[in-house]
Amino acid sequence: MEPLQKTVNFKPKLDAVKQEVDRNEDMIRSALRAIASLNRTRFINFILYKFQVFFSGIIMETQNELNDILSFVGA
Repeated sequence: MEPLQKTVNFKPKLDAVKQEVDRNEDMIRSALRAIASLNRTRFINFILYKFQVFFSGIIMETQNELNDILSFVGA
């Protein structure tokens, strides 16, 4: 789970070129697809408690980032 978490949480440097940013976004999308596939597996939440905690953390982080963006734009 740690490699997926590192991939999802990785932020490119501020001076990163567009190609690096695009590659990072592709990696995040791939990691999120892998997480979604693992979540659809029937017994993964019973077998891997750590995965369940990780998945919940990703959902909360995404919601927090969305809330931050909405408060920034004044929505």
